[in-house]
Amino acid sequence: MRISLVFAAMAGTTLLGGCGAAVVSSLDGGATPQAAKVSAHVVSGAASNGTIGNTVSDRTSNGVDSTATIYMAKVPFSGLEVPTSAELAFNGKMDSGATIPNTGRMQAPSSLADKAIAGGDLTADLESVKYSDSDSFLQRVDDGNGFVALRYEAKQGDTVFHGYVVGGVRTDTAKMPTAGVATFNGHANGTWFASGSGKGTAKGDSQIVATFAPGGGVVNGTVKNITVDGVAQTGLQLNMANSAISGNSYNGSATLVGAASSSGNYQGGFYSSDASGTAGTFHLKATGVATSAGIQDVEAVGSFGGNQ
Repeated sequence: MRISLVFAAMAGTTLLGGCGAAVVSSLDGGATPQAAKVSAHVVSGAASNGTIGNTVSDRTSNGVDSTATIYMAKVPFSGLEVPTSAELAFNGKMDSGATIPNTGRMQAPSSLADKAIAGGDLTADLESVKYSDSDSFLQRVDDGNGFVALRYEAKQGDTVFHGYVVGGVRTDTAKMPTAGVATFNGHANGTWFASGSGKGTAKGDSQIVATFAPGGGVVNGTVKNITVDGVAQTGLQLNMANSAISGNSYNGSATLVGAASSSGNYQGGFYSSDASGTAGTFHLKATGVATSAGIQDVEAVGSFGGNQ
């Protein structure tokens, strides 16, 4: 099952049509909230030109739980529903004990409705739909069988918080496989902060292998073909070590091949009614990394996901 808009557990897969920007904005007051639990990793640092600079000062090394709420409004005289705004509420803290700021109400882009009225194809727009206000945003970066991954950023004074969240339709624990090996191939998205070159957008190919057994089983995975701002990072690979499956979720350690030393954590879960999708988030800290810009210290946060 592909998700064509936002969390399948939270919203339908209808497209926009027949309403303009002003109508979308006015509908938000009467929109119906639909919430889902999501998993996340978040880092923070001093603001530099509106975002984190070269150095992360705090992080959620082991990830946190949060709740995402999408507001869906019915369009008058039609059967359509419009995603009008979003919120993200965190239930955990940074390693230092600092509270991660919740987003408040963020507006969906009115350009979607304008384009729909003009008869445009919204497919590309919905692939990276972005909810935003003056202090925060939540932007879709990937999706798969039963899951969607989003990038999150918020500002609080001189501190910027940056992270990734994953949620959707979790597999019923009673319906989890109890035997066999499944391979999930997909994509990873992330942001890294390097001591010399600064902030960069990272991408890669993820593969998660699950060996199911009665009562759980184990998973492990890799992220290969890593690029940062489109430049290949030859020799780098994120390894996700064996982790026990507990119910429909897992949590384990991660390391970076190509670094002098590294440590990290990943957390994830299985999605869709038949566990045909898996996704999660990660945090990584490494020193002596052989990057395309030279040897650097790197800290990264991101998401991964894949389908059988």
